[in-house]
Amino acid sequence: MPEDSNPRNKRKNKGSVKNGEGNDKNIEEQQDVSAKLWGEGSPDLLNSSVVVPNSTEETVTEKQKAPMSEDRSASHDDLKNDYSDQLQAVSRYGEKEDFRRVTKTPPDALQSKERFDALVRDRDSLRAEVTDMRRSLEEIQSKHRADMEALQHKLNDAEGKKEHAESQFQKLLERVNTIKSQLGERLKEDAEELAQARLKIGELEEQNSALKENFQLKCSELTELSEANEHKSKEISTLRDRMNLSQQNWLKEKEELLEQQSYLQSEFEQAKEAMHNWEVLAMEERSIRETLGEKVVDLEEQLASLKDAYERTSDERDSQLAAVDGLQRALQEIQTARRKELRELVENSDAQLEELKQALHCAEKKALDADKALRSAQKELERVRPHIVTNHFLHFLTLDRSDPKKFQILQLIAALLGWTDEQREQAGLARPGTSGTSNKLRVPSTPIHRTPSTPTLATEFLDNGNSNKESLAELWSNFLEQESQTAQEYTQPKP
Repeated sequence: MPEDSNPRNKRKNKGSVKNGEGNDKNIEEQQDVSAKLWGEGSPDLLNSSVVVPNSTEETVTEKQKAPMSEDRSASHDDLKNDYSDQLQAVSRYGEKEDFRRVTKTPPDALQSKERFDALVRDRDSLRAEVTDMRRSLEEIQSKHRADMEALQHKLNDAEGKKEHAESQFQKLLERVNTIKSQLGERLKEDAEELAQARLKIGELEEQNSALKENFQLKCSELTELSEANEHKSKEISTLRDRMNLSQQNWLKEKEELLEQQSYLQSEFEQAKEAMHNWEVLAMEERSIRETLGEKVVDLEEQLASLKDAYERTSDERDSQLAAVDGLQRALQEIQTARRKELRELVENSDAQLEELKQALHCAEKKALDADKALRSAQKELERVRPHIVTNHFLHFLTLDRSDPKKFQILQLIAALLGWTDEQREQAGLARPGTSGTSNKLRVPSTPIHRTPSTPTLATEFLDNGNSNKESLAELWSNFLEQESQTAQEYTQPKP
């Protein structure tokens, strides 16, 4: 029990004592009656001492109802302890007042015994009210416990759903982080590949520039050699002219020229081969340059695709964050809506309980009215049944033996009187040995054995009775229809 409940109990006990002191005037008015009864030696004197405690109990219960209506969420243990403390205070106060009343009563009393009886009746009524209030308090406590358990169960469900949503949110965050890390690694790898490709391009450009310089040098050398070749050809022409002039030096010069020519020819071939090689190298450099350009284009396309993928993933991350925010808002709205629904359900259940009580009261009244009507109908049926049986019996005696109506009237009499199968066999309504336990209409046993006059009529009715016996209402309706048809035949004018 919490510490705050002790001052509350003390305040309530003080209030109950003050209410008891306020009732001293009523006690003084009752002292005359108790004194008179004391002088007469009445044993009911001690019962009157309970009036004041009951009145205080009523004030206590009224005080309990007020805080209970203001705050139903107070704990049941506090209410029980408060109630027990108040009852103890009331009982102590009642014992003190009984002793005070017995000691202060004068020997002579002027009040009548009727007033004393009225006070006793008031005491009993107050006791009954106290017991009713106790029962209502227990019922309210039980309802409050049930409501608290239902609300706790729903609160647990809501918390479980909230935890599930939080776990899903954490999973989404983990997925986003993994996607970020993967994209970062891919971008780093692509950046490294791009840097390596740029380095290779720079190296190849440097090689290309060096090859260009070498090519220019070789071209300059080739031009020089061509100029030298032209100069040599001029010299050869001059030498040829001189050869014509001098035959002696011609052979020597011829040999020298042949040697020079062979030398120049070899150099020319070498230069030609070098030119061819330079052309091949230029073609290779051109193809390498083209392949490098294609690689650069591919790398740029890959970089653009990676940028697009990064933007898409960032958009998906933003959309997922927005979805998570929407889920959190929806969860809060659902919680508020469920709280409102719970409140409405509690209010509707109270209203439905009152309606069901009223409907039960009306149904009980209707059941009593229906029971009365059923009893009156049974009495009327019991009163009318002997008249019907006597009328049919007299009609049966007046009919001729060959008349088929006689057999029908006998069946009606058997149905009205509830004859057994043996009685129906004795009366000729059933064949001997063909009676079953499931037959509804039974014939009483009579000492007279009656058989129909015509065999076809007997077989017809016996077969119908054995196969499927009709009820009393069907037999009565068939009989009335046949009677009405015969009456119409007699009343119709003959042509």
